[in-house]
Amino acid sequence: MPDTVLCHTCRKTLSIRDFPVLNDFNQQHHIANLDKEIEGLQGTLEELKTQQKALESCRDEARSLLAPVRKLPPEVLELVFDIVCTSFDENFALDITIKTVRALTLDLSQVCSVWREIVRATPSLWLCVSVDLSHRNGAFKVMKHYLNQSRDAPLTLYIFAGNLEPYDDADGQSVCSDVAYDSRPDNLKGYSWETLNILFLSSRRWRDVTVVFS
Repeated sequence: MPDTVLCHTCRKTLSIRDFPVLNDFNQQHHIANLDKEIEGLQGTLEELKTQQKALESCRDEARSLLAPVRKLPPEVLELVFDIVCTSFDENFALDITIKTVRALTLDLSQVCSVWREIVRATPSLWLCVSVDLSHRNGAFKVMKHYLNQSRDAPLTLYIFAGNLEPYDDADGQSVCSDVAYDSRPDNLKGYSWETLNILFLSSRRWRDVTVVFS
């Protein structure tokens, strides 16, 4: 390409090298190729992340197999679990309050397959239950599960009625108001009687039972 004259008086020129000029079609084609390449790299990145997570899971599982607790014999683990789940003064295997459900035995059974087998094979870990009759958020299923898992073992029960009236908030969740209500047996709600009926079905196994009404 010839030089371009900038000034006809002084005859200054500017040399412009030849550059290929991309037309619109070539530009769009090049962009499309780049998009495909980026998409392929993103797919490769996701695949690498998946492989990384799988390797991390295998690593964690291998480490857990070497944990000191794995070396404890089942008999020792059973004794430890028994202390956790049957210490009546401090813990209950199942503790149902007006707001929460705390299921210690179920928590232990979800740690690993070894613990799960020990827990399922030990009825005494399921027999200590505390129930607030004011609870109405579907604790019947877990309570029945505990009664079934305890088999024919004698039950230790703490049954009481909270002194705060529960009600449903805007999201349908049961919460407590600040208004106290009379929780004598003749004033219990339907869900409270349903809880009692479930417990009455196992009354022949009741050993230590505490019932408290305000």
